Parts: sequence; structure tokens; C-alpha cells
Amino acid sequence: MLEGLFTIENITPTDEGLSARLRLNPSHPVFEGHFPQRPVLPGVCQMYALREVLCRFHGRDIRWESVREIKFLSPILPPDDTELLLSVRESVAEGDKLKIEAVLATHTARKTKIRAIFV
Repeated sequence: MLEGLFTIENITPTDEGLSARLRLNPSHPVFEGHFPQRPVLPGVCQMYALREVLCRFHGRDIRWESVREIKFLSPILPPDDTELLLSVRESVAEGDKLKIEAVLATHTARKTKIRAIFV
């Protein structure tokens, strides 16, 4: 259902984790229902994009364990906001768990902050 919503243009390792650039497809059907005449990228789609980037970066399937905090600071509004920048700080939590702090932004504003644990 979310196939074709975005493309991951690049993923770059950083000292603390990774950064990635994503390109939204403003003509994707998800925007017809959320919302007609004023499309907004749903929060669950932002979470999906984060997980997809982490899976590709780590080369394995990664699952959400818990979301410690999520703040939607400003809506992502295509077609104005089609290029998204993701920065992720990673650390290892207990066991093999991956603790992340991520920010999804455009070139002009931070849009979403997420703190979560993945397994």
C-alpha cells in the first residue's frame, strides 16, 4: 500500500549514526485520503520511512519495539515538502536492541522527532 510513496535517494554513515535523503511522491494515493485538497504526510508513513531507512542501512529486517517519544513539530505538506532529510543517532541498548533518536526535516524546518527502540 505504501509502495512508491517515497524513494530513498541516499544513506550516509555519520559519526553517531546515519543521514538520509528521501524524495516524496506527491501524487501517491495516500494523499488522496489524507487529505483531499490539502495533502499531509501521515505520521505512520513517517515512521514507516524511518524503519525502511534503518533496514536498508543495517542490511536486515528491523522491527519496532517501542516508541519512547514522537513529536510532530510541523506537518509535511506535499508538494511543497517533497525532499526530506533524516538524521539518526544510534546507540546500542540492552542486548541487541537499537536505540535511536531521529529527526525528519526539510531544508527549512524540523518536522518530526522520534526516540525509539528497534530489535
